[in-house]
Amino acid sequence: MGYIERLAFSSPSIPSLLILSLAFTFILVRIARDPLRHIPGPLICRYTSLWLHYQAWAGTQCSAIQKLHEKYGPVVRIAPNDLHVSDGSALWPIYMEKGGFLKSTYYNTFDIDGHATVFTTLQLDKRAERLKAIQSMFSYSAIQGAKSIIERCATRMVERLEEEKGKGGPVDVLNLTRGYGKLKIDHPVIGSFKILDLFANLKISH
Repeated sequence: MGYIERLAFSSPSIPSLLILSLAFTFILVRIARDPLRHIPGPLICRYTSLWLHYQAWAGTQCSAIQKLHEKYGPVVRIAPNDLHVSDGSALWPIYMEKGGFLKSTYYNTFDIDGHATVFTTLQLDKRAERLKAIQSMFSYSAIQGAKSIIERCATRMVERLEEEKGKGGPVDVLNLTRGYGKLKIDHPVIGSFKILDLFANLKISH
C-alpha cells in the first residue's frame, strides 16, 4: 500500500470531522448561552438527562439527589433543563404564589390511573378551578379535625411497609403513597370508618 493510500486509510473522513466539529461547536455554544450554568451539580447533568434517567431506572433517584444536596446545597442541577430544590421557603413561590410556576409534562407521571389531580394539572386556570373546590379541606381547622385519621393512616402505612418488607420482594412505594394521600383526602366524603379498611386492602404491585 502506497503512502497516499495509507494516509487516506488512516485519516478521519471529512464527514466525521464535520460531525465532530459541529458537536464541539454545539457544546461551546450551549456552555456560553446556558442560563443555568451557575447552578451546581454533576458536570454530565449540564449536557444530558442520562444521569437522571439512570438513577430513576436504578431506583436510587431520591437518595442520589439527596447526596447532591448534601454536596452542593439546596439547589442542584439534575439535567440540562431540570433543577431540584430542597428548601421549605421555596414551596410558596413555586406552587402557590400567583398560581405557582408552570409545570412540565413530567408531572403527568403522577396522574392517578391516567387522570390529572390538582397537583398534576398543567394549566394554571384549570388548576385554580379545581383548587377552589377543595381549598376548605386544607384549612387549619379542617386539618386539625382530621388529625386523628391522618395519624391512623400514617401508622397503617408504616405497618403495610413492614408487611411488604417481610415478603422479600420489591414494593411499588409510589402506588402506596398515592393511596395514602387519596384516602386521607377522601375521608370527609366516605367517612373515616371506611378509610382504614380501604387502606388495609390497597393492592401493592410488585
